[in-house]
Amino acid sequence: MIRQRFDLAAIAALILTVVLTVWLGLWGPFEISKLQQWQTVMAAIIAPTLALIPATIAYKGAMAKVDHDRQEAERRRNNERLGLYLRLRASLRRTHADAFSRVELIEDKQLSQILWGLRISPNMITVYNPPEVQEAWQALHLIPPSVIVNIEALKQLLPQIEQELSKFADRTWDIKPKLIVNDLPVGRILDDYLRLHATRCSAIVVDCEAIIGELEREIPFLQNRFK
Repeated sequence: MIRQRFDLAAIAALILTVVLTVWLGLWGPFEISKLQQWQTVMAAIIAPTLALIPATIAYKGAMAKVDHDRQEAERRRNNERLGLYLRLRASLRRTHADAFSRVELIEDKQLSQILWGLRISPNMITVYNPPEVQEAWQALHLIPPSVIVNIEALKQLLPQIEQELSKFADRTWDIKPKLIVNDLPVGRILDDYLRLHATRCSAIVVDCEAIIGELEREIPFLQNRFK
């Protein structure tokens, strides 16, 4: 409203300047006898100018609405991206923890976990497959391009592991040391599938770290963008 008042004042000042310029150019200093000519010129100049005022106001109002709608649309896209990033980060932290611990278990990074043998069941080596990975794949236009390949890898690998372990529901793997030296295990005898599973889990850890790292850089920007 205040801006519109300034616009009207500017238009009025412009009209006055034009009229005075025309008057002085045609008839010189103001005289009563020239009033009729003055009125004719005024009508010729002011009438079309005044007709522009409502159009100008309507145009400015329309443009203000366009700018407002554009900003609201951008705010919605920002919030949509932020929500997806927060959900994806939280779920991949769990996936990362699962995959990391499976590698530790199978490759026995901590020798205290095994003395004379270890029996592994499928539920001990499951890896969380979050729905947010598929959600991210369906919304790649919201995902940083640098981690699309990592999301694609998780989208393929996590369901594959899930399906394979469901087929092994009744199976167990007995892991035994290759050698016993001073009552301590040395090396491990691994089933081929467990070795493959550990390799896959290591790849999942790398993919999760890449995605989480990129999201950690993007989230603060999205959170503060419209504050």
